Formats: sequence, C-alpha cells, structure tokens
Amino acid sequence: MVSDAGLTGKNRQIVDRVIDIGKNQFRILEQGEGPAVLFAHGFPDTADTWRSQMHALAEEGYRAVALDMRGFGASFSPSEVEQYTSPYIVGDLVGVLDALEIPSCTLVGHDWGADHAQKAMLMRPDRFKALVSVSIPYAPRGETSLNDCLRDRGLGDRYYALAFDNPDTSKQFLPAGKTIASVLYWLSASPPPEQRWDPIDPAKHMLRPAPVAAPDWADPNYVRRTIAAFEHSGFETGLNYYRAVPHTFELMSA
Repeated sequence: MVSDAGLTGKNRQIVDRVIDIGKNQFRILEQGEGPAVLFAHGFPDTADTWRSQMHALAEEGYRAVALDMRGFGASFSPSEVEQYTSPYIVGDLVGVLDALEIPSCTLVGHDWGADHAQKAMLMRPDRFKALVSVSIPYAPRGETSLNDCLRDRGLGDRYYALAFDNPDTSKQFLPAGKTIASVLYWLSASPPPEQRWDPIDPAKHMLRPAPVAAPDWADPNYVRRTIAAFEHSGFETGLNYYRAVPHTFELMSA
C-alpha cells in the first residue's frame, strides 16, 4: 500500500497493486469508495498520470481506479502488434472491472486511452455508463482508415504517427530521462505557440531536446515515476497502439 506524503484519511490513500486479468497481470492504482470511475492513459504515460484526478474524485465520494494500459509500465506487454487492437484493450478494461467486482463504471480516457474508451462505450454499454474523452473527439468509423485518409491527403511522409511503423522508432525515445521531458514540454503550452509540437511538421517533432529538465507545471514525483516506468518497459510495446490502427479499423466494421 502506497500513500502520498502529507495525505490523511481513508479516501485519500492510494493503493498500488498488481491484479490478474485472465492469465495476465496488470498494475492498477485505487483510491476512495463509492461509484467507480476507471481511468485509461495514452502514450507515453502510465496510471500515475491520473493521481491528481483520483485524489479529487476520492474526496467527492467516488472509487477511482487507473491502470497501466497493456504494453506500459508494470502491465502485460505482449510483443505482437495485433494484440493492441480495440477488442483486446476493451477486454482489459472489462477485465479490471471483473477483477475488482465492479458491475459498471464511468470511463475517463486520454489520448489512446480515450480512443479505446470510446470503443468500449460502443462495445460494452452494459459495463460502461458514461465517458469523458480527453484530447480525442469521437468520430464514427468511416469507409477509409485514418492512416489511408492521411496518405490520401499527402501527409504520408509528414504525419508523426505514420513514422512509428518503423521498427527502429522506439530507439528514438531513448533515454527515457530525456525524452519524457521533451514530450511533456513540447506537447504542452509551455513553449511559445510557434515552437510547440506540430503533428504534421517533422521539424517540430516531440523529441527535440527540451530546454528544461521538466516543465514547472509537472509534479516532480510524476515525472520521476514516468521515467522509471519507461526505463523498465521501454517504448516498443507502447508504440504498438499506433501500429495496430489498421487492424482495429478492420475489426470494428460491425
């Protein structure tokens, strides 16, 4: 059991543990009691990104749960790209509820967590009752996959995520001690607007050296935990979320 320094009271204590989902192990954080809210993070991140929100919800009488998503941190991290499609990720989210004996919950997702949370709402409305989607607006499945649409628009050599198909991409994210600072800085509002990350301008990529060790808005404990998590797991399996996009597109036609 891990509790943050200076916090008191049952609902302000964070439990950090590993649970079994089928034959696989996943790390989760839990805090508070009451109606359940499940948090799903994106790339490159872990469950620790949600600690502030979990504190706030616990104080308001909710049970907050966050997981290291498949491929991240201390959770199950298969190497096969096909195992990062939405049916698998949604299965993980349902598995968390089953393991914790939670009948249904509200979902909060950011980035890839938001994308798969949206799919979870479509696939399992019996288990997920409401959705907060951070940074990723909902768009129904069209007739053409996102990747093909981007290439049709002439962005095949410019859109950042398409470059992640390269098997050597994960090496560009090393060492984690530098690249986590870069991602936090350039993707935030810390730089001047004209210097911030641009998903279709390779010159403004997210891995440029950051001018600071970490932005002043970032909790030092969060930064430390995130760096340590990626020093342990690496970035390869996290990048599989991008590589699985065409596979998910085919699987979600129904």
